[in-house]
Amino acid sequence: MGQQLSRLGGGRKGANKPAKSAVFGLALSEIVADGEVAPPLMMSVIDFFNRVGLREEGLFRVAGDARQLAELRKVLDKGGVVQWGPAPPTGADGEALTPECTLGGDEDSAVVAQLLKMLFRELPEPLFPTKSHKALFGAARENRSDAAGLARAVQAVLHDESLVPPQHLACAATLFGLLVATAAEKPSNKMSSTALSVVWAPNLLREAEDKLNDMEAIQNVQLGTEVVKVLIEQYDTVFTESARNQSRRALRLS
Repeated sequence: MGQQLSRLGGGRKGANKPAKSAVFGLALSEIVADGEVAPPLMMSVIDFFNRVGLREEGLFRVAGDARQLAELRKVLDKGGVVQWGPAPPTGADGEALTPECTLGGDEDSAVVAQLLKMLFRELPEPLFPTKSHKALFGAARENRSDAAGLARAVQAVLHDESLVPPQHLACAATLFGLLVATAAEKPSNKMSSTALSVVWAPNLLREAEDKLNDMEAIQNVQLGTEVVKVLIEQYDTVFTESARNQSRRALRLS
């Protein structure tokens, strides 16, 4: 799957519209093709981890090589071709493509993980949209010592289509399936659900820049962390069986 998705701008709707990047800073509706649950870049990242595993210590926390990340982003920004492993990349019709950037094995895990965080951090509307934040933060505030209650409250918010579009929910189910799999490798990667929630919450429940120094926004950081943590720990409760099955098909993690 990942090799056929190497030309990552290809799944974007409205490809003739001018954009600063072929991948980053675009709405999910622009970069998720009809019938898919996640952006092509995310699926390529998943394929990468299918191959190398999720055991790299500090995965999603350690930044990786900044120069390599910048070079990789530059290629992706212009819709270039990335080789995500030993197999040469191919186009949709099977033709060989010439990669401008090649990723190897688990030594590149940190850079690939940061790339995925970057994708979500730069969405113009967060994965969990701004209009859902009040309800999600309120759920965390009211269920500080009740994980099961928080899971039920978060489930209700995420399945309210007036707050969270179905496309965002489907993408979240796949992302959190990946994070659950990452937490399961804690003995090797040292990334617990708590550690993952700390590094992921700011990317998924992003506050407006003009509120970053606001006391309420600072408090919301902790509340957002609790929301992300319960999504990892209570994944089977929050997401429907259909969404979980769809996520498992997409993940195919060993």
